[in-house]
Amino acid sequence: RDLVYMGNITIGTPPQEFQVVFDTASSDLWVPSDFCTSPACSTHVRFRHLQSSTFRLTNKTFRITYGSGRMKGVVVHDTVRIGNLVSTDQPFGLSVEEYGFEGRIYDG
Repeated sequence: RDLVYMGNITIGTPPQEFQVVFDTASSDLWVPSDFCTSPACSTHVRFRHLQSSTFRLTNKTFRITYGSGRMKGVVVHDTVRIGNLVSTDQPFGLSVEEYGFEGRIYDG
């Protein structure tokens, strides 16, 4: 059986909510970008970075491959909240292409 731990987080100021997998085998946090036009992104909440006053872009890119899919995007910084925990200027991935995540119930 497949078992995943999921929960809600918010990113940005004002907060935008995402359902994510808390992956015990990875330290990567990523969510879809509003620039992502891949079919996998169209069914998930996408981060609207222009609506966040605390968003910061970097010149770094990333690629991740999982058994279930792959993606690429840019590394960005913003405020991330999990419950009452707040991390300001937290780096995370903003995907611009995703493949293999169609039909998944989580956003990132």
